[in-house]
Amino acid sequence: MTGPSVEHAAPQGAPGTASHETVAPGRPGPRLPWVIAAVAALVAVVAVVGLVAVWPRGSSGASSSTSAGFATPEEAIRQVAETVAAGDLAGAAEAFAVGPIVEGYSFEAEAERLRGVTPVGWLPAEDEGYRAIDTGLRQGQVALQLRQVVWQLTAPERDVWLATDVGADLTAAELAADLDPTELAGLQVERVDLLGAAGGAWAQYAAEMAAIYGADDYQDAAVLYRTPAGTRRGGALLLEYDGRWYVWSLQSYLSDVSSGTLEPTTAKEYASLVAEAQDRGSRA
Repeated sequence: MTGPSVEHAAPQGAPGTASHETVAPGRPGPRLPWVIAAVAALVAVVAVVGLVAVWPRGSSGASSSTSAGFATPEEAIRQVAETVAAGDLAGAAEAFAVGPIVEGYSFEAEAERLRGVTPVGWLPAEDEGYRAIDTGLRQGQVALQLRQVVWQLTAPERDVWLATDVGADLTAAELAADLDPTELAGLQVERVDLLGAAGGAWAQYAAEMAAIYGADDYQDAAVLYRTPAGTRRGGALLLEYDGRWYVWSLQSYLSDVSSGTLEPTTAKEYASLVAEAQDRGSRA
């Protein structure tokens, strides 16, 4: 359950980068990996630029949450899948928490948990100007995750973590044609499983993560999707505010799913992975 969180700007979708690297439940927080800060900063810039094409117009303010949230974590996850399948990426972005987490973010709580910060992380939320910057960073994180999903549904043969060479064997026009938005249709949620135990180290970890973003609850979920190419597994981290749920990140720590990843699987394999994740969560 180690690895960067989705929070800021790391490739995994983490909150800010090294400063938002999460620590596995039951283990002491390590000193921050400062050596990756420069790379994280570059990703942060790309994230902010990438949000322009996806984020709904008029949602630039820190308090401008275009979604009222969802009654259950499953509803939030299904909303993302349904809007992506309809080609409505702006609608999919609205299912993610933005305003609530930016306004609830505690710079001090995160710094104390990680025992350090980097300049590429979020800024203290008390200042209105800082909240505007944090909002842009958060919107960029959402855009990055949805971009990952688009690539995996439209061009599944491409490695989303590596560059694709363009030349005699593959032209730019052919690659652009591969990213056909009609290929998004058919994405459906088959099953959602909430992970983690009510007590123990996982509960403490979840409480600490909720506190960083001023949330009432934090959940980790495994997701089984159906696509025209077959079944895939993904994940979701979710935050609750005043009884309403929002997607934080399309990843799962307990079931080991990276941000925005849709891995080919079978229903049987998925069930086995969920059982392992539940056991891991109960022992954490």
